[in-house]
Amino acid sequence: MTGRFLNGVVLVLVLGLGLTQSSHVINDPYQFENEMKRIDDMKNEMKLDEVNVRSLDNKQLQADVNQQQIDGILKIYEASVTECKREAKMKIEKSIEKARNRLRGISKRHYQDLIHLKKSFASNEDLTEALRSEMCSACAFEKVCENPLALTLLGVDTNLGNAAQRRQCKATILTLAATLFPESPKMSEKCDEDAPFRTINGKCNNLKNPYFGAVGGELQRLVVPDYGDCVSTLRRARNGDELPNARNVSRFVHDGNDETERPESNRLTHLAMNFAQFLDHDVTLVEAQGLECEPDNESPECINIEVPADDVSFTEREVNFFELERDAPHRPSEECKLIPRGHSNTITAFIDTSNVTAQAKRRPCFAAGDERANENQEEIFQETRRILGAVFQVIVYKEFLPLVLSKETIRENELELLSGKTCFKDYDPTLNAQMFQAFSTAAYRFGHSLIRDTFSRLSQNGFEHNYNDYKSEFLPIPVLDFGNPTYIYDKGQGGLDAIYRGLVDDSASKLDGLLSSSVQLELSRGEGDLADLLAINIERAREHGVPGYVEYHNNVCRIRPRIRDFDDLKLLAFPTW
Repeated sequence: MTGRFLNGVVLVLVLGLGLTQSSHVINDPYQFENEMKRIDDMKNEMKLDEVNVRSLDNKQLQADVNQQQIDGILKIYEASVTECKREAKMKIEKSIEKARNRLRGISKRHYQDLIHLKKSFASNEDLTEALRSEMCSACAFEKVCENPLALTLLGVDTNLGNAAQRRQCKATILTLAATLFPESPKMSEKCDEDAPFRTINGKCNNLKNPYFGAVGGELQRLVVPDYGDCVSTLRRARNGDELPNARNVSRFVHDGNDETERPESNRLTHLAMNFAQFLDHDVTLVEAQGLECEPDNESPECINIEVPADDVSFTEREVNFFELERDAPHRPSEECKLIPRGHSNTITAFIDTSNVTAQAKRRPCFAAGDERANENQEEIFQETRRILGAVFQVIVYKEFLPLVLSKETIRENELELLSGKTCFKDYDPTLNAQMFQAFSTAAYRFGHSLIRDTFSRLSQNGFEHNYNDYKSEFLPIPVLDFGNPTYIYDKGQGGLDAIYRGLVDDSASKLDGLLSSSVQLELSRGEGDLADLLAINIERAREHGVPGYVEYHNNVCRIRPRIRDFDDLKLLAFPTW
């Protein structure tokens, strides 16, 4: 069912949850006059943010490229590999020790350090090998695409300028990557077909393809990634320029914090936002590198967001940049393949409550009068884990998805739970359950728009709106203190019960192009480390090579009419119905 969940949710959420009428469920259309004006003002300053690598029909292209052409490209590539490997080895030895530094001071510790376990950081070996392979790949790409014979074999338009020729050459090779460099089969995993429980790491959940959806798998792509150099550098504008500063995009296009209050959702409570995040933490977590990205770190893996000089919201608080490191690249199975950067999922892609139950085995075993007590405990743990996973799946498909997707979308993508005692019989072992980049890096972050500025805490009487009681409400929890577990133990303010009453009673913020000031202006990732969550989201998608919205609208979902310019985008963002 996870694969079907992806098919339905990824494409719909990528398209904005409401930009087409049939999928618009969460909120009524809401028009932002300020945003309309800002987009008009920016039309002459920005190029339409479209993907640089045009989508190509893989099957058609592969049919047009014969084996002789493929052999010719491989021969040119192999001639360049030895030199490129030597160059990459020299570069990585000079840069890796400079760039990598885990010895941060507590005051500047990353938010990611505070909430992630050690396993979510790439090992020194994996990171070094991945970066070296990537450098070699970039070198090989250049050498292949500088070769006139390669351009002829790939049918590159030689009337283009040198830069355009190389880009078209690289884009064609990327589309042919599966043919040129088929994925090496992993060592076979011996699966127990009669095992009563899922494995903790997700292996063998699919008996025919044991690694599908398992820990460490590479996030999938819906389309060819869009990197500036086709391999790993940040996405660029269509004309080759750098994209606009992410903080400027955040404040000029999405800034609604001058309003006194954000509109509320007429459909979702604040608990929906919390549940959506919980679900996210069950299915995706990419590896971090563990860099100290202070301004003097010149590593290309540091992509700090500069705060513009006129951005008084931050400069008046002496915040001049948002520290940001790139996520760790996935280590390819073979060095120096002509493939773009990918990313590893450090948790299972299955909806299996791994964010809850996978931690239990780390705790000390139980001591009892019988030395075999832990054998029983293990069975209780596994049975509980199986039950929790099943309950969670039912909640996701029966309660959560119908709130964020239309009935039509759920029906078309076969996301309904079967009724009665009917069993699902359409399991497809060829379907890879691994998460998609577009989902984890872009689409599913729609939930950030639902966040309020505070979490209310209500007493039982307050929840029932009986205000005769002397204490119906406790002090609210500011979102900027989100992640502080001490509130759970604050019995004087109602503890956990009061927090959950507030989540159920409060409406979520309306799904729109705005974020609460608590995460757009006050995101705290540690002492003295303020940032803008929306700007970080924008930059993260760019560094993962996720193409722009227009690519998904025009070429993945093939929605008509096609988007050609900002005027077309305005019609979608601000519908007239």
